[in-house]
Amino acid sequence: MAVELPHFDPKTSTKQFTLAANDFTTMVLCAPRLKLLEASAPSVDLTIKPVTRIDLAEQIDLGRIDVAIGVFSAHPRRFKTALMFEDTGLAAIVPRPLAKAFERRYAIRTHELPYATTPVEIRLLWHERVDDEPSHAWLHDILRRSAESPRHEIG
Repeated sequence: MAVELPHFDPKTSTKQFTLAANDFTTMVLCAPRLKLLEASAPSVDLTIKPVTRIDLAEQIDLGRIDVAIGVFSAHPRRFKTALMFEDTGLAAIVPRPLAKAFERRYAIRTHELPYATTPVEIRLLWHERVDDEPSHAWLHDILRRSAESPRHEIG
C-alpha cells in the first residue's frame, strides 16, 4: 500500500490562511506585497487579524491562526519560528518603516532618535503540527520572500 504525500498547488488552491499581525506588519510588509501572493496563488484567501486583543498561543493551538508575524522573545516549544528580517532602524515610538509609510501617505515628518537602538527580529511563528504541510511551507516561503524588499527599503 502506497501512501501519497500531500500536494499543494498554489495556482489552483482555494485554501484559506489566517495571519496574526500588528499594524506595522500589515501596512509595511503585507499590504504592499500582496501582489506576490496574487501572482502565485490567485484563489488563495489570506485573512489578517490584529494581534492586540487575542491570546495568540491559544488561537494558534486551536488552528484559528496559521502564522503570527512579530517580535517574539519567547514561545512555547510546540511552536516553530523563522526569521523574516532583522533591523536596527525601528524607532522607539513607531517602527521606521511605518513612519516612512505614513510620511509618504500623510503630511508628517520623521526624525531620527538621538541614541542607538538594538536590532529587532521580526519572526514568523506557527504550530509544529503544520510543519510538514506543503501549503504551510509555501506560505512561510511567500512571507519570507515578501520581507526581502522591506529589508532594503528600511535603511
